[in-house]
Amino acid sequence: MDDTVAERFLEEEEAVSVAGLDPLDRARFARLVRQCVANWLQHPRVGLRATRGKYGMALQFEGPLGDKMVSIFSLRAHHKTAEYRFVGPNPDRRRLGFNKETQDALDRLRDLYEALLAGKDGAGDTVTCVLNGARTPDLVPLVEETRRTLGGGMEAGAVSTNKSRARAQAKVAQTAPAPAAGAAPVARAGVERDGGKPINVTTLRLACSEPGAVIDFWARVLKRRPAARDPENGGTICLGGLVLLVTGALDSRTREAWGYGSSEAPGPGLVPTLRVPDFDLCLRRARRIGNAVVEEDRKAGRFVVKDPAGFAIEIARD
Repeated sequence: MDDTVAERFLEEEEAVSVAGLDPLDRARFARLVRQCVANWLQHPRVGLRATRGKYGMALQFEGPLGDKMVSIFSLRAHHKTAEYRFVGPNPDRRRLGFNKETQDALDRLRDLYEALLAGKDGAGDTVTCVLNGARTPDLVPLVEETRRTLGGGMEAGAVSTNKSRARAQAKVAQTAPAPAAGAAPVARAGVERDGGKPINVTTLRLACSEPGAVIDFWARVLKRRPAARDPENGGTICLGGLVLLVTGALDSRTREAWGYGSSEAPGPGLVPTLRVPDFDLCLRRARRIGNAVVEEDRKAGRFVVKDPAGFAIEIARD
């Protein structure tokens, strides 16, 4: 089993226009999905299944319980209410005919989910937790404990040799260059390590005087439809776990305090890197836009492109 199902699920979910949905919530949900998938796929007998319903879609995390392969929990995009949710254990488990040992294991999982998740709704046999907002819960410990209850499993510390699983794990800690929206920019972009834990940035903000032209430029280069767009105030483009946010120019006081952060302010250079799976397509599209490509190394799988506001971003092969 590999992460193809999860990546297809995220692509389809990102393409859905949802009124009132914060793009940052969508980016956080994508990262959460990849974290859970990377951990889940360490078990040799698990599966993933994407489902669609009347009000949204869900990624089902399936595993062996007793002599059955069932959905243990799910991560859901409820588009009608613009909410992302964790739901588990399986709400239909009482009618699936499990033996007492398996039912007891699922009851323990329910108690675990209720203990680990804040802001949950624990009605009946199932725990539901809304994942929107800045304080997104860490679901990795929950996934690890769930994996240990499955049949035919491996130890939690086992290392996966499957290339697809390794790719899923790498995507969780991918380099995401950016200052957070509304905050002073950091000195450098990328991932720094403290005790082995990656620091991931979820938003790259470009402040400029013509946000409409800039959002159109990046939508064309990256072949992504903006999740939100306003000719005067810019817009957002969702790139998996990263949100590209284009806003109006910073005021003079902010530019003076930061020293940079806008193409209109002099200061130290900051060239972040976006890693994309469709590198060749992005390069071809960028070449068609006049002199947008300012540096190119096809052999190394990278090029630097400059937008109409003067922002330079390196595009690299994922």
